[in-house]
Amino acid sequence: LPEIRKIVERHAIGLVDYTSTPKKLALFMDAFFSDKQRFTCWKAHLTTVRKTICWEAEEKKLLDIYKALA
Repeated sequence: LPEIRKIVERHAIGLVDYTSTPKKLALFMDAFFSDKQRFTCWKAHLTTVRKTICWEAEEKKLLDIYKALA
């Protein structure tokens, strides 16, 4: 969860929280969708971020590491 939190916060693409009870989950969902402008901003950021944080982008990095080790 800490790594996911870093990605979400660094790229401003949503919220991350601990939702261990139904009440916490309900409060989190209310907070997540309560600000329409913020939600729209997250969606816009996701359009860009999903091109850089995806298997296709990470695959090249991983292959480069394997080649360097060979």
